[in-house]
Amino acid sequence: MGSGTTAIAALSLNRQVIGFEIKPEYCEIATQRIQNHY
Repeated sequence: MGSGTTAIAALSLNRQVIGFEIKPEYCEIATQRIQNHY
């Protein structure tokens, strides 16, 4: 999942997204970035 860049791009194209991240800190970063965009 990383920082959520791919998920944000997919959502901007009206695609569904499933993400997976091992490190909790990156999951939190991605969650915040996605929530800020949507």
